Amino acid sequence: MLVGLYEVFTFEGSNMEDGDQVHWVRVNSRVPDQYLEVDCNSAERTNTRQVVSSQATFTFEHLGKYVLCYNWGYNDKESFLPFKHIKVAALQFSGIATGEENGNIIQLGGVRPLYTPYSRNVQYIPTSLGCVANAYVSGQGFELLGSDTPIMCNYDSRSSDPANSVPSSLATFTDEHLVCAIPELPFLGDFGFHVSLGLAGSPRNITFNDIHTYDARTIKITSTSQAGSGYNLPVRVELRGTGLVALDDEKCVLGPSVSPPWTTKKYDSVFAKVYNSSYAVCDFDPIPDGDRDQVHAHAHACVRA
Repeated sequence: MLVGLYEVFTFEGSNMEDGDQVHWVRVNSRVPDQYLEVDCNSAERTNTRQVVSSQATFTFEHLGKYVLCYNWGYNDKESFLPFKHIKVAALQFSGIATGEENGNIIQLGGVRPLYTPYSRNVQYIPTSLGCVANAYVSGQGFELLGSDTPIMCNYDSRSSDPANSVPSSLATFTDEHLVCAIPELPFLGDFGFHVSLGLAGSPRNITFNDIHTYDARTIKITSTSQAGSGYNLPVRVELRGTGLVALDDEKCVLGPSVSPPWTTKKYDSVFAKVYNSSYAVCDFDPIPDGDRDQVHAHAHACVRA
């Protein structure tokens, strides 16, 4: 489940009828199910809903693991009963990022997921033809997921040729990122990208930015300027070369240094502004006066030799 979004649950069991009441209680995610102590009257619960046609709708406002508490309407003397083995995890997505060959992760911004299958966004996840890459979905709560809760990464080819289809893959995750391995995509253009939470029969599909495939081998940067800039002033780096239109939707990064004096300082990345095939610029925010390190600018791209 996702924090802040409503979810319709369908309940199946014995002696269920319209008018039954149900809610979810947040529990300690570190405690194994067999040792959980569930207080169905806890303040850390969702709103209580009535079951209608075996369904009820909930919105989870906080991250965490939740256990079902159910009350049968035919017996008003009974209190809510917990079902410790019926549980959900409420997650939160906060942005999208891509990775560099050196392991650095470049944030593409705090992107709200797109919840309709045909939504589009001007911001792309870039990858080069002939390269493999990772898409990182940043957020919280991924550690709550168990091995019985698969998350699939799906790449939606818009080509009518079945040979251009891309197989789905199982996502991995850390405490901060859901990681989708982007395979070597078969042609230039845009691919839809969505992840599926839950079982194959009834997954929650969440659509993110398109993946934009370009050919990095056509890009050649012959010169850059300026070589230096004053502190506390905006920094514009001009790029000249050929094939620079492929840099559209690419990120420019200022730092870290690749020559002495060494520094690991890196500033927020920005999008390249492409004017034509031979000219593009990267406009960076002012460098603080206290950061008197040598840095350099580079564009994020992947080229296979």
